[in-house]
Amino acid sequence: MVDIRDWIATHAQRTPKAVAQIDHATGRSFTYSEMDQRVAAIAGHLRHIEGVAIGDVVAVLGDNCSDIFDIDFACGRNGAIFLPLNTRLAAPEIAFQLSDAKPKVMFVSQSYMATAQAAFAESDHSVKIIALDDGEGETEAALQLEDIISQGPKMAADEKRQPSDGWTLIYSSGTTGRPKGVLHTHAGVTMQAIGNCVPLGLSPASCGLTILPLFHISGLNIFGHAMFYAGATQITLDKFDPQGMLEALADKAYGVTHFCAVPTIFEMLAQLPGFKDADLSSVEGAFVGGAPSTEALLKTYAAKNMPLIQGYGLTETGPTITVLDADDAIRKIGSAGKPIMHVDIKITLDDGQQAEPNEVGEILTRGPSVISKYFRRPEAQQSSFRDGWLCTGDMGYFDTEGFLFIIDRKKDMFISGGENVYPAEVENCIAQLNGVIQVAVVGMADKKWGEVGAAHIVKQAGATLSQEDVIEFCQGKIAKYKIPQQVIFHDALPLGGSGKVLKNELRKLKL
Repeated sequence: MVDIRDWIATHAQRTPKAVAQIDHATGRSFTYSEMDQRVAAIAGHLRHIEGVAIGDVVAVLGDNCSDIFDIDFACGRNGAIFLPLNTRLAAPEIAFQLSDAKPKVMFVSQSYMATAQAAFAESDHSVKIIALDDGEGETEAALQLEDIISQGPKMAADEKRQPSDGWTLIYSSGTTGRPKGVLHTHAGVTMQAIGNCVPLGLSPASCGLTILPLFHISGLNIFGHAMFYAGATQITLDKFDPQGMLEALADKAYGVTHFCAVPTIFEMLAQLPGFKDADLSSVEGAFVGGAPSTEALLKTYAAKNMPLIQGYGLTETGPTITVLDADDAIRKIGSAGKPIMHVDIKITLDDGQQAEPNEVGEILTRGPSVISKYFRRPEAQQSSFRDGWLCTGDMGYFDTEGFLFIIDRKKDMFISGGENVYPAEVENCIAQLNGVIQVAVVGMADKKWGEVGAAHIVKQAGATLSQEDVIEFCQGKIAKYKIPQQVIFHDALPLGGSGKVLKNELRKLKL
């Protein structure tokens, strides 16, 4: 069994003066000793004032900030379950999660207080509100976080958590139905941190920049939790802003060594006028995941001597289950790498048989950082798990050297004239066309072929691309049945909270 330790208390004892957190928006910074005191006060308040017991849920609704990590680790120390809510959700969607998770306490930023109150009005669950900040706006919260930290009773890290105790609760996107709560245990979070530290070379000298929202598993765990496990420095951006992100990455006072983003964010960063000349030499690990990366994007960063480290995973897996080592980044361009320590992966065909090398099938996985069930959703077990393996819903293959290649989401695949079409393959082709910034391909109904492709494209300013240009470019590069029959140009594509393109929104468009 995994020996569960309080990471913050451990580093506060070993390296008390080391910088644990920097809040980019406010400029505040905290050593591990200072962070330990903040965590102790919040955990003490939750336990002794609010009566939050082991297994109770504590929710947070607010933009990224260092305070959220304080609450996160206070929940871990107290034995509570930490639930970061998606700030992009509408009130009815938040109401569902409140009714489902039933948090006992909820920390809310002033800027989201109206949304929270609207959600409470629609939810069948009441909850104690604590204000995250003292920003402008009316609030019914009697307490603010800093009041708790300055006045609350302290809780030392003298209670050992059990490996099976829940720590973090992240809700899935719910694009195919009701969102499912994904509960990760102390053992799972710890093993995920270890799995990220080893292949990505994290140490106390590392400095991570968190760009993705903390309600997203990648924002929380890559490199958030992993940095704290390593005793390194964690810098948090409140909101994604391409220019602000570039400036933070180039800031030598920060010395950012690692950061994680989805392909869309890397694409937006590369379009900035200052990207070409920006000095990003301190970055040792630029991690990309969450969606397939085009070869054009990977080559753009390789040309800047900053090869993107590809990885793969899901909310249910913690998320990382594979990493492509930097030494193989160019040689195996397009691969998601090999499984990290303590993770098993296999490829299965429709008949359940294991696929041969280079044979495409569904990706299944298991390991200590992979959940074994959904939070309060026993009915979700049958469709998502098979003989102890999690069915990812992603299609891919292992090559003869054991490198995993992700083809596409199983649900994104469409069938045209009896042939399987994986949109990521088509997107990879179109992304190489000059003038294309972003592309997303979805299937649309067709009387003759059943389905055909529709390419949704954002083009560079001044580019004169037409539908005919795109279709002609694809000729001879991919099979005819894969070539989109319709091309739609947009000023911007719809993005989710993590920065991934919302293909379900594109499918709803009337073309």
